Amino acid sequence: MKRDPTIITLDPTCLQDVFDDVMRVGAAAGCEDAAVELVDGMKSRIDEVRSKTGQAKLKRVACLEWLQPLIYAGHWVPEMIEAAGGVDCLGRAGRPSRRTDWDEVVAQDPDVLLVAPCGFDVDRGMDEMSLLTELPGWSSLSATQCGQVFVGNSNAYFTRSGPRLVDGVDILARALHPDLFDGEPAAEAMVRYEGY
Repeated sequence: MKRDPTIITLDPTCLQDVFDDVMRVGAAAGCEDAAVELVDGMKSRIDEVRSKTGQAKLKRVACLEWLQPLIYAGHWVPEMIEAAGGVDCLGRAGRPSRRTDWDEVVAQDPDVLLVAPCGFDVDRGMDEMSLLTELPGWSSLSATQCGQVFVGNSNAYFTRSGPRLVDGVDILARALHPDLFDGEPAAEAMVRYEGY
């Protein structure tokens, strides 16, 4: 029996869109119950992180999704930062990632800088760090002075819509508030930049 394929367009811009897309794919595949279970589990894990970070001092976070030109992370990343116990300095939840300039980053003076170039793992992101460290004002950033610059596995946990974004929330929370969690993020997920 030949059947025409069902084409589904997925274009999420926020975490709720990601949840809705999981439900949409589950319905199209005839796996509604599994989709509901997955989405409920994702939401529960985010709530669990929020319950740990809810009373913590919020840290001002900047997330760079690309380094030349500088692009600040948007879409769901600001929501991830908020759930992890941070305040996003430049991004806007549900809005596209946007081009920025270094002066804007320096003016915001984030407590924490997450470098997560789109499509890159940690090693590839580390290879790009000289694009930032050579910029004027790098050494004066609060994040730099306090050793709070992290390189994240964007490809796996931050820029691809899907269930692993929830892992990204947990990874961020462990970086922002290590005193509230057992263990640091795995090295394949995120590392502290040491080359100040």
